[in-house]
Amino acid sequence: MAMDGFVRCNNTWVPDSQDISKAVLGGPLLGKDKGFIGMNFSICHDHDGTLTYAFLPTKLLRKRLEHFGILNPKHLHFRGYSLPKGVSSIIPSVNGELLNHFEERFGELLAWKGYPYGDPAKSCRNRVWYQLPKEVATNISRRVVSLASFNGFVRFFACIGLIIKWHGSKATRTVILTSASLVNCCNDDKIDSNLTIEVFLPPNQRSCGTLEFYNLNYNIAIVSLKKNFNAVRPEDIFSKTVQEPSEKVVAIGRDTRLGPLMATIGNVKRGKKGCKLDCKNLKLSTCKINKAGIGGPLINFDGSFVGMNFYDGSEATPFLPRHKIVEVLSRISVRERRKTGGLCPSHTGIMVRLMYIGLMYPSVLEGVSSKLMLN
Repeated sequence: MAMDGFVRCNNTWVPDSQDISKAVLGGPLLGKDKGFIGMNFSICHDHDGTLTYAFLPTKLLRKRLEHFGILNPKHLHFRGYSLPKGVSSIIPSVNGELLNHFEERFGELLAWKGYPYGDPAKSCRNRVWYQLPKEVATNISRRVVSLASFNGFVRFFACIGLIIKWHGSKATRTVILTSASLVNCCNDDKIDSNLTIEVFLPPNQRSCGTLEFYNLNYNIAIVSLKKNFNAVRPEDIFSKTVQEPSEKVVAIGRDTRLGPLMATIGNVKRGKKGCKLDCKNLKLSTCKINKAGIGGPLINFDGSFVGMNFYDGSEATPFLPRHKIVEVLSRISVRERRKTGGLCPSHTGIMVRLMYIGLMYPSVLEGVSSKLMLN
């Protein structure tokens, strides 16, 4: 069987017929000259209901085959394939679709002016983003970023981050508060020091990131940018003017593929009934997010920072309150050593130190930064 259509940007194509067919998944995508363009791997719908197929282009497909040792320019081994070194399991899927992947969206979307992929929020005009003051929405758009960590060409993790003002010094680098899951080895008490970090602030600002601090006890990480972003509005989480969560709170995220903001409204719950993360400092909100919202901020309607969101697959959303984040970050010092205690089973690990000098006095590390390693 064959289907006709036209290719769009971001490695997607739209079929002439809007009839869904999973039979094309895993099959080749051919151009007008019958040349191989890539491999079809998922079905999705735009917010206007248009059916689209995502494909892995030839260049990326080759890189992945080479990375996993399947493709060799001289030898092709289709039998006797074993898992590559360092790979311990295969992610399960249902009907060819990965479960709980980072490309899922939640809540209602807000795109920037000139967004080239249609209006993602046209069906939800008088809801989340239209309830927030315009200045709050603008501030959020200039301080919430998406991050991804990579092992070579393979993405390890993706999450959300909040650009913050650093305390105690006039730091020269842009600093991002995010989840330590970005660099945490799966089911392990350490980080993967071989990972590279990429940061994206739509519409077109990208930079490599440097891990400056992580605390696996509370699943907190601080990432600095190697190249500062323009027109950002950092959140001052250390401000002494702290407000309690309002009656309604908003969980914020970013689409990891195209970049529009995501938001959902809820309330802060009393108690922790139903929370799957065993950490006494976590609280819960009724905001509905998914894996794509990990590390994103929970805010009041006036834009003030309430805490950082996590995801455990339950009906409620766990978050680490602002005061606990500030408490942990305020303890950072050059002499801080590894400590233990108060561990969350889902983020188990040791309390590790900040490469503090790199943040506060970057000039000290010029020329030797490549020699530094997180022990």
